[in-house]
Amino acid sequence: MGGKRFSNAVTTEPGNGESVGYSINERYQSLTATVGLDDDGLAYPATVTFKSGDESGKTLKTVTAQINRPAKVTVELTGVAILTIEVGQADFKTPKVALGDPVLHRL
Repeated sequence: MGGKRFSNAVTTEPGNGESVGYSINERYQSLTATVGLDDDGLAYPATVTFKSGDESGKTLKTVTAQINRPAKVTVELTGVAILTIEVGQADFKTPKVALGDPVLHRL
């Protein structure tokens, strides 16, 4: 992302509004990561939303992933049992969204 290689990264090319959930069982205080678009992917911006995956579906953080503009984010996770990451993009394009060096920080 942005010309920088990340030794640890999670990438996804979801359809519009698709999400992935992770069972973190209220064990973590926060998540830090660098969010952006893969340099070799489509350059269409995408909205990345981190949510509590329980019945409240509370939005924890929203960031726009852009080509060549990776953004460092911290997501507060105290009390979150399921972390859901949802990606949406304009005009149903499917850019490759990346989370570089994601780290879960314990309580």
